[in-house]
Amino acid sequence: MKYANIEGLTQKDSFKQGIVGLVKSTGKNLLRSNIRIVPESLGEPAALLDFLDEDFYLAFKTDGVGTKSLIAEKMALSGRSKKWPKKRIINLYAGLGIDLIASNVNDLVCLGATPLALADEVAVGNFRRFLDQNFVKGLLKGLKKGCQEAQITIPCGESPTLTDVIKPGVCSITGSSIGIIRPKQQAIFGQKLQAGDVIYGLEAEGIHTNGLSLARKIVEKLPQGYLTPFGRKTVGEELLKPTRIYSQIILEMVKNIKIHYISNISGSAFRK
Repeated sequence: MKYANIEGLTQKDSFKQGIVGLVKSTGKNLLRSNIRIVPESLGEPAALLDFLDEDFYLAFKTDGVGTKSLIAEKMALSGRSKKWPKKRIINLYAGLGIDLIASNVNDLVCLGATPLALADEVAVGNFRRFLDQNFVKGLLKGLKKGCQEAQITIPCGESPTLTDVIKPGVCSITGSSIGIIRPKQQAIFGQKLQAGDVIYGLEAEGIHTNGLSLARKIVEKLPQGYLTPFGRKTVGEELLKPTRIYSQIILEMVKNIKIHYISNISGSAFRK
């Protein structure tokens, strides 16, 4: 199947193309502050802002955990009915916090940026969602662990209650992040790619945050669903395994190896 022939792609890409046009028409607004968008970074995992008076780029990125949160919600519901220990339920949500950090910093480092900070948004359909201490403690635990591992901080964020937009018992977890490339010559966006380059891959530790919609459709057809045994755990817990944070590994490689390009393989799973 060709990427261009995927059902609905044209309609979805029309919005993306519109945003590209918007960037072209509004990017010049930054020039009043002597800042420009690095055109080569558009279409890459993060966009670069060039502070023309300084020798650094600021990298900007936004991402989220997608539908992975739906699995955590269903697993937590099952866990409560089976009287799982609180720690086990808390860890279901903790993974989502790590996923949010990973989905952002793993893209920032693709351009050679050192991640600095993330602003999170945890949107719910009913304010009572934040009264669930397993949910709150789990997310905070994961966000803290993710920040420590990626060496970043979360200085701001938002926790809106979107009544009638998000169903009760469901949440949307997203975030925007920034990173810095200093000096500018360390930026990586494929400008040195050439025939004969050697390709190396870093192994994933699970499904991460991509392809969960397809995985959910398959697993929910199983007799035991997410509680289907998988080794010492369940299929649901395996799907909720936190995304690996590659930022420190990648940054160490950038310091010691001449890297021509970095790609965080994610998005649309097998259909892309």
